[in-house]
Amino acid sequence: MKKYILLLLLLAGLSGFAFIKAYRPTLQYDGIYVNKLDAENSAIIRFYEDGVVIVSSSVNDYSKVMTWFNRDKENLSRVLTGKYKMGKRDASLRFRVKGETGEQKYSGFITADKTLELHIFNPKDQTSTDRIYTFVKPN
Repeated sequence: MKKYILLLLLLAGLSGFAFIKAYRPTLQYDGIYVNKLDAENSAIIRFYEDGVVIVSSSVNDYSKVMTWFNRDKENLSRVLTGKYKMGKRDASLRFRVKGETGEQKYSGFITADKTLELHIFNPKDQTSTDRIYTFVKPN
């Protein structure tokens, strides 16, 4: 009887883990994440399925952003690049990006509505900020 109860508890735990994993928010790869800095400019992030992430800032015309905001070699001077890691058991997200203009470290979460809540740290001047990024799929 004890073995039967233990087996039921184990199965219940595994099915609960599968349920959590199935409903864990995930990144979107067919657009950009945007945080409006002011009326004209935004901070932008783009993720790729192979683990690459690029970061930059831009004017708020997102259809034009997609023409240059990619990891093509000729655009690397405009962006910070790095690799991201997602939590295996939760919706956590971490990455560090570097480029000609500096370096930043990001940590945070993907929320249920698929926004990103990120803490950003600049190691050069030891400053940090928190931002919420929303997903935009340009036309």
